[in-house]
Amino acid sequence: MTREEAFNTLYKMKGYPNELKEGLFEIFEKVYSQVSQRMVDEHLDAYVLDPDVVMSYLCEEHFFNLSLLSKEDVDKLINKSNYFDRLITIVCDKVFINEFKGYENESLLSEYNPLVSTFEFFLNFILNRFEAMFKKLNRQDAIIFDVMKKGFLISKSVLNLLTNGYETEAFSTWRTAHEVECIVKILFENPYLVDTYIRHIDYARYYRNDFGDQKTKDMIFAEIKEKMKLVELKSKDMKKFIEYGWLYEIKNLFQNYPEFKPNFRKGVELVAGLNQYSSTYEMSSELAHSSPLLIYSNKQYFRSLTLINIYETFFRLEEMLTKFLKEHENFDSNAYFSMRNDYLPEMQKNIAIERVAFSYRFKKN
Repeated sequence: MTREEAFNTLYKMKGYPNELKEGLFEIFEKVYSQVSQRMVDEHLDAYVLDPDVVMSYLCEEHFFNLSLLSKEDVDKLINKSNYFDRLITIVCDKVFINEFKGYENESLLSEYNPLVSTFEFFLNFILNRFEAMFKKLNRQDAIIFDVMKKGFLISKSVLNLLTNGYETEAFSTWRTAHEVECIVKILFENPYLVDTYIRHIDYARYYRNDFGDQKTKDMIFAEIKEKMKLVELKSKDMKKFIEYGWLYEIKNLFQNYPEFKPNFRKGVELVAGLNQYSSTYEMSSELAHSSPLLIYSNKQYFRSLTLINIYETFFRLEEMLTKFLKEHENFDSNAYFSMRNDYLPEMQKNIAIERVAFSYRFKKN
């Protein structure tokens, strides 16, 4: 296979538009040659320049330049005498700097560390195994598991941030995972709330002006005002009601939760029974809002604190998933339970070691 044939095959595999392929192989060759020479000049020729990477940079740059242009404007741009020269320069710079001279933040945690690799394996197994299953659920269960899936995905993003040296950002992202797990827990234990929860998503879309026609906006506005009146909330409380008003539908709300307020800590977190995390959540909120703690922080402290908390969040989400699977025997879950029996104890052991290390390093004098 010639280089051009290999280029064409890869181009097709990536699904790039065939009508925009003309001339790109010649541009690709120039970019590849110039970056390769630059690597030699910078004594980086021990590294391998991946043709796939070069093609991706080139095609994505080129197609972005052409996006939203009419055919006439595309022709004008391409026919400009310096367009392709400029394209080659930009792509060469990006490939060389991003792939071989990119800034790497100091990381305290390797992706191969069992604290990460076992966790990542478990998450991948869940998301791959149950992606199709989630699509077969009834509406009520599907909503709950859409929220649960978001919790698993956020867990993956927390691990990615940690392994790239972004400990405080990872801890701030745990905050979102905690919010999600609280919502999942409430809906899982009170599935009759799902329809109301979905309606409040509609309210949020209204609030963000995501509904198109004025008639719908007026109808939703009237509905919100009426429901706020029933729970004695004022106009200034509209945003709170939109975000947390679905909790008013909980049976015996004020008898069971006399401290209830339409917010996260005295609302969602309290009802979920996870308000023991309030102080940790508050610390994470400080980071999320760019307090001095964000700038001058102990990387090791937030590495461990984030790991411990995202593990605990995951364990609670996974416990709900397991309970659901045991109650729905029509799903083939044998492989999952077998994997769980092998790897959940591994995760519990790993984080137990981390908890001991955290306590030893940061114990109060």
